[in-house]
Amino acid sequence: MKILTINLKAHDSIATLKERILPIIDMVRRRSIDVILIQEAPGGIVSLFQGNCFNSVKHIANQLGYDYADCRMTGWPLLYTVRLGIIAGDRIDELSVRKILNRPMIDFNNFKFDEKHLFPWTRKILGAKIGQTAFFCTHLGYELGNPGFTTQAKNVASYIRNAVRAWGTFESVIGGDFNFDGYSKTLNPFYATMISGGYVDAQFGEPDIKTFGVEGNPYGSGLINRPYRIDYIMTRNMRVLHAETVFNQPGTFVSDHCGVYVEVEKSEASR
Repeated sequence: MKILTINLKAHDSIATLKERILPIIDMVRRRSIDVILIQEAPGGIVSLFQGNCFNSVKHIANQLGYDYADCRMTGWPLLYTVRLGIIAGDRIDELSVRKILNRPMIDFNNFKFDEKHLFPWTRKILGAKIGQTAFFCTHLGYELGNPGFTTQAKNVASYIRNAVRAWGTFESVIGGDFNFDGYSKTLNPFYATMISGGYVDAQFGEPDIKTFGVEGNPYGSGLINRPYRIDYIMTRNMRVLHAETVFNQPGTFVSDHCGVYVEVEKSEASR
């Protein structure tokens, strides 16, 4: 099974976004990728930044002839939105969504006239059962502090346990923009919670992985003072055959984030 996760960087013109999506579609076709996990996909009847109701999750799925599921994560209903998406070559049999934390509708204490403060910034996790495997896509919050990080981790872990139990799945995958640096000295509560729950970091042990703020990236390398690893795929009861960072070299960037690509197979216990 082949899996890709990518944060699309929603804030762009429709024409530019469609151009950036083309290499993703090409990679999916060339590598026969089975499941794509998408964060920061635009959508909505009226989008104040994109200008129309373009939904990139649906667009990618239609181009590939794949099934898809998505949910609104940020923005006012029917207006400017950022979405999560799961796109699959096989049929999506079950679907569920859970809110994992919520910021005020408008942050009046620190208000600025920009999308970060003007629109509600809800964090969610999107789950889908595809065959006998559970897939989860999320975009975690980062401006939390403690105990916010711990609360978020507990909410995600609880949701996943309940979904896996309800669907009767043995193997599961979670991927997305986790918004914490994989090389920080303090183990992030979410990462620690997933590891203790039996999940494996697909790129664990690989040196010097960077997925955000990578030098030479025209879509966002100047946002921070150093590159970070904040995009992940983690698996449970599966064997990782191959993992790599993609869209991470000059001429291949498609977003301010790089993607993560993995190839996995069922563990011996699940066969």
